[in-house]
Formats: sequence, C-alpha cells, structure tokens
Amino acid sequence: MNRAESIATIEDYEAVAWDLSHLIPNNNEDVITEFGVGATAFTGEVDYVVDNLKKVAAWCKSGERQQYIGFAGEDAVGMARLAVYGKNNVSDPAVAEVVDVGTPNFGVYVCNPYRGKGVGRVLAQACRRAIDLEFDGQAWTAVDDENTASQRTVERMGFRIKQIIGSTLVYTYNAPDADYL
Repeated sequence: MNRAESIATIEDYEAVAWDLSHLIPNNNEDVITEFGVGATAFTGEVDYVVDNLKKVAAWCKSGERQQYIGFAGEDAVGMARLAVYGKNNVSDPAVAEVVDVGTPNFGVYVCNPYRGKGVGRVLAQACRRAIDLEFDGQAWTAVDDENTASQRTVERMGFRIKQIIGSTLVYTYNAPDADYL
C-alpha cells in the first residue's frame, strides 16, 4: 500500500536513507537534474543521508516548510516538499518575478521503477492538505514543458498555468479555485 509520511515523524531514518540512497542514483538522472541538492542530499553513504533527513525534519515548521516521504509498501521511493524560499532563493529569477515568493514552492519526485503506481498521487494529496491547512491555500511550482507526468499531477491538484517562461510552465494554486484529487 502506498502512503506519504511527514519526514518529521519517520521512526526509522536508516531504512529510508538506505532506500533513497540506492534508488536515486540508479536510472533517476531526471530527479538529480531537476531537484539538485534536494535529491543529492539523499544519495551516498547511509549515515550522510540519515544526517540530511534529520536536518530536513528539524527545518519543518507549519507555514514555512513541510516534507513527506513516499512509500510503496515499506520501501521509501519518493519525496515531496513545500517550502517558502523568498525571492533571492528561487533558482530562476524570471520565475521569481511571476510568483508570490511568500507562498510555498511545491515539488515532488518518485524514483524509477515506482513511477506510475500511485505514490506521486499520495504525496500530492499530503501536500495538498498541508497547502490548504498550513499555507493559506496558496502555492506555486515550475514544471518543464516535457514533463507531462508532473503537469498532470499538479493540474489534478488544482494548480493552473500562470505563465510560460521558455520551456518552463509556471503554475499557481489557490484553494478556492481548485478541484480535489
């Protein structure tokens, strides 16, 4: 059974670290490319990954940051996060100009071979609840125009395209406008 669990409530960081550190580097180059340090922090030696999981858990605070681990059965196979970055920390300055940087950025990934099996949906649902309850019902994300799976996920969540910048689709979410998953 698929489930999403807050990173702050994980009981066995070693098991999660082992799973992620073995999955992310294997046939998941797109995750590393798109999420950068948000993915590479969870690769490498298990002790290193455990330390990073615990750091992220400590950073979680209502209205500022939430992060979830996606599970397929007992295996940690993906991650989602909501984080308020501020204008100077958005990687693309053009995106920072069109979104409300006081609202959280939503990001999710599921590692191969677990894609297309519903893990992304449960991670999205967990984030959707947090957006509605902790972030005043607003968020944004940016998706590459070739990443149709991510486009479908965010559109099902209720995100709508605000602007297209090059090959990036910039989406915003406002709770009153959204349909439920």
